[in-house]
Amino acid sequence: ENHEPALFDSVMTMMGKLPGWEEFANVLYAGRAYRDAVGPFEQVLVAAQNKADTTELCTKTKGLVDAALFAIEACDENLLNDDQKEVRFVINGALLEMLAGLDDICKPPVCGDGIINGDEKCDPKAKPTGCDENKRCNSNCDCVSNKRKPVGPVDDGGDGLIIIS
Repeated sequence: ENHEPALFDSVMTMMGKLPGWEEFANVLYAGRAYRDAVGPFEQVLVAAQNKADTTELCTKTKGLVDAALFAIEACDENLLNDDQKEVRFVINGALLEMLAGLDDICKPPVCGDGIINGDEKCDPKAKPTGCDENKRCNSNCDCVSNKRKPVGPVDDGGDGLIIIS
């Protein structure tokens, strides 16, 4: 059984009796949010390496990181002691690094980037493309028939007549 939330609440109650407690509570919240974002961030990295769709994971992870950064920025550093300032500094730096990594990875889906993501049915540069064997992936990331309509004169196959399409 995980007693961590109850412990966190108890610490927060005790801190309510200390000067500057609200500021440090923001730092602790940010630290907890950072910890909660680490797992999804690692999942984003793995998904990106495997050329999988990261859209949902990116949205979730960015939300956690943004919430933590908001808590850090809401903190009046003048009310913190030196140890609390150091904790704030370390957490803020880790969050900013994580956010930079997300910005590099979590770009909007683009047809032709080799990843089937967003609303794409397929991607022409993905291996496999995502289409059935009797279809191909077009430049709009839709699966279409492999059969192409003939352009120009076509011989019908032996009667000497040429069909004009």
